[in-house]
Amino acid sequence: MEQKKSHGVIVLFPIPLQGHINPMLQLANILHSKGFSITIIHTRFNSPNPSNYPHFRFFSISDGLPEDQVVPSEVKDIYALLEILNLNCLTPFRVCLSELLSTCDDDPIVCLVTDFVWHFTQTVANGLKVPRIVLRTSNASATFPARFVHGRGPLVKDKIERGEIEKAIGRLMVEQEGREMRHIIKLLKEKMNLCLQPGGSSYMSLDNLVTYMLSL
Repeated sequence: MEQKKSHGVIVLFPIPLQGHINPMLQLANILHSKGFSITIIHTRFNSPNPSNYPHFRFFSISDGLPEDQVVPSEVKDIYALLEILNLNCLTPFRVCLSELLSTCDDDPIVCLVTDFVWHFTQTVANGLKVPRIVLRTSNASATFPARFVHGRGPLVKDKIERGEIEKAIGRLMVEQEGREMRHIIKLLKEKMNLCLQPGGSSYMSLDNLVTYMLSL
């Protein structure tokens, strides 16, 4: 059977945190199903497992982190890690993407998709004349617990420590005072499921994205 010709290569560059990697790879699977070839550039730290995606190409870049680096548990430490990654990965990423561009004559690179946390990638894309699309991986429902915990909801009006936040979130999940939040999230999930169905806004947006990529 003759293999279908690819629409071109989409290069994706996820942030090496699981909540960012998974949506990026889900998008990659969808784009692959639409006829694009997929290349993933990733850091050595917390890298995805290429064997789980044999239909993709993976290229690892240096991130300058120690080999025993782990994902921090504190939010402030995660922000610090992301700042370091943005500093360390600029040059390795530029070199990797440049090399890919120089060796893709048979299957040209259509565009670059990067996590919004990679601040330097627009400059690199501009310099190499590659269209860039930004993927924001956080979802709408993720904002609701914070809204209720941090003073705009029924539980907490002042600053509290990490342990108290965990207890507050626990109460929101199971007790009466979190009932409103749980109801809102349930409605939101129902609406999001409708968005993913044919004719839904997310379904149509994805079709529009593929159409745009095909036009590049």
